[in-house]
Amino acid sequence: MIPIHWGRELMYPSLFAMLTFAIFTLATALLDKHSKMREAPKILLSFAVSGVVGFFVSWLVWAILFQLFHG
Repeated sequence: MIPIHWGRELMYPSLFAMLTFAIFTLATALLDKHSKMREAPKILLSFAVSGVVGFFVSWLVWAILFQLFHG
């Protein structure tokens, strides 16, 4: 059984990682479809976008979940 504190310590980075990976995959797919960039810059741009957008989206999801459970 995972103590409550450890569960929270593991949950927030996991949420960020899942959302960032999904955004990275979406950004890469969109750049593949709509641009003629080489592969290396495309991956770097997708990584940068997913890091920034993933941060804000995971913060927003965390705030919504916090409000739901701690009202």
